[in-house]
Amino acid sequence: MPSVIAYFVVSYWFTSDEDRVLDKIGKYLTPFLALILIVIGIVGVISPIGVPVQASVENAFVNAFLGGYNTGDVLVSFIMAAVFIQSVRNKGYEDNRSRNKMMIACSIVTVILLFIIYGSLLYMGACVSGEFSSDMGRADLLVAIIRHVGKFVMIPMGIAIILACLTTAVGQVAAVADFFRTASKEKLDYKTLVIGTCILSAATALLGVDGIVTYIGWIYSISYPPVLALMVLGTFAKVIPNDGAYKGAVYSVTVYAFLEAFPGLSSLGFAKTVVAAMPLSQAGFGWIIPFIAGLILGTAAGCFIADKKAA
Repeated sequence: MPSVIAYFVVSYWFTSDEDRVLDKIGKYLTPFLALILIVIGIVGVISPIGVPVQASVENAFVNAFLGGYNTGDVLVSFIMAAVFIQSVRNKGYEDNRSRNKMMIACSIVTVILLFIIYGSLLYMGACVSGEFSSDMGRADLLVAIIRHVGKFVMIPMGIAIILACLTTAVGQVAAVADFFRTASKEKLDYKTLVIGTCILSAATALLGVDGIVTYIGWIYSISYPPVLALMVLGTFAKVIPNDGAYKGAVYSVTVYAFLEAFPGLSSLGFAKTVVAAMPLSQAGFGWIIPFIAGLILGTAAGCFIADKKAA
């Protein structure tokens, strides 16, 4: 309990000054975190801690991909995007061209570093995949892997985990506070929202990693399909014909996501039938067909409404 409180007190310190949130992260947290993880990753790859074996989990890639839903990274990134873009503008990149060039450059650096870090951790996990059961807790598994690398890595890895979680917490707290302040049309104070978010986050943290996944995981399962749909639509925004296409695709995907993951609803016979009938549902991508259907129907409805208004 005291450590959780202290953790979010520090998070508040980083997020209380809205204009310097990302400056603080970039100056103090991220460089040290990246350095530690890259060094540990290099050690784990150069001196393998075991030999990878055949995966014991069926559809290992899909299982890992869907497990990523529980991190909330993609979901929160939609909210955090405004914070990042504003930070870039504050650095003097105000016009769209220069801002986009800087964002692309930052994205390239990020992809390279994440590939090195997660790729090395993935390889280290594969090297000990035959030694642990698939129902082992996530935190316990990570600790076990680091112990295989060497006890000398325990302290640096512990620091890295603290910094990684703190970086994520700071970004999310700032993003959530900024989102609700904007949504309330400035009626809610930013610092008040930061305090409230920190308190709620601290209460959630007491559930533990596996507890959060168990009790809150369904929220991510419902949220991710619409978010991924928005990502696809945003990527191809120039060829999307009208607003109806957005509405149709997102609404259809959202309805399907509720049928698939909402507690109580997903256990009903009707919901099970719909989900089972969807191609790719076993792989976790059952939302793709509703997305395509909603996109087509929404586009047609949008064109019909536009023609009716024009007439």
